[in-house]
Amino acid sequence: MESGILRRVRRGWYIADERWQRLSPEHRYLVRVYAVGLPLSESTVVSHESAAVLSGLDLLAIPPDVHLRPAAEHGGRGPRRGVVHHRNAVTLSDDRTIHGVRVAGLEDVVRDVAGTLTHRGALVIADQAAAQGLDTDVLRSWIADNPGRHGVRRLALVIDRLDPAAESAGETLTRVLLHEWAVPLPVSQCWIPTAIGAHRVDFAWPGLRVVLEFDGRGKYFDYRPTAKALYEERRREKALVNAGWRVIRIGWSDVTRDCEALRRLLFSALAAPAA
Repeated sequence: MESGILRRVRRGWYIADERWQRLSPEHRYLVRVYAVGLPLSESTVVSHESAAVLSGLDLLAIPPDVHLRPAAEHGGRGPRRGVVHHRNAVTLSDDRTIHGVRVAGLEDVVRDVAGTLTHRGALVIADQAAAQGLDTDVLRSWIADNPGRHGVRRLALVIDRLDPAAESAGETLTRVLLHEWAVPLPVSQCWIPTAIGAHRVDFAWPGLRVVLEFDGRGKYFDYRPTAKALYEERRREKALVNAGWRVIRIGWSDVTRDCEALRRLLFSALAAPAA
């Protein structure tokens, strides 16, 4: 049973403190976005990373502020702490309403975060937006009409590199490194036949029989008991190896801190003759 202690999220918006303590950083941010977004007038929409979160897209990092796009021509943090008002820009898609909150369309979200986030952060969002039906033709048209505008070059690179087959931020970051290293791009979500059935892997170079798998925490903890998941992964990997594939497993540290070690390992694997 929860205690009667309340935590103030924003003026007029409170949540039971015990419930707040149980929330992940991502869900705490979502609560803040709702607290800001629900009272908004029709002339203002939730935008940028905040709109991405409401759209069910994961972020590479949780932002400190809630982002809005007001109808009025002004920018800055506005009168409320923790809220950023972005200058009104030409909208590329219709706004949506998600659980009572007015939210910018996917094309606007991707265009906007390309101007405020790093390439990696913007691509993580764009990959997921592409899986939800992002209209890249609209974005390419805007790029062509706005040469030299802030964020245009980064947006163009994001559109060129996005992959709707990516299933996690970790896979997106892996692909960013492959681009930076000028490695021949693998097949994403590739099905490989084995003696115990076909298995889908994150990345594969079929001609070289090399598999690259990103092991994020969610793979083992979100849906299945840990012991069973680990057993199935080992069984699956053994089947791939027996079928003549080399399997390289990586995690968050490999794509964020130990990149050089991963680069050497991958280059060595791709240079070796196929078994």
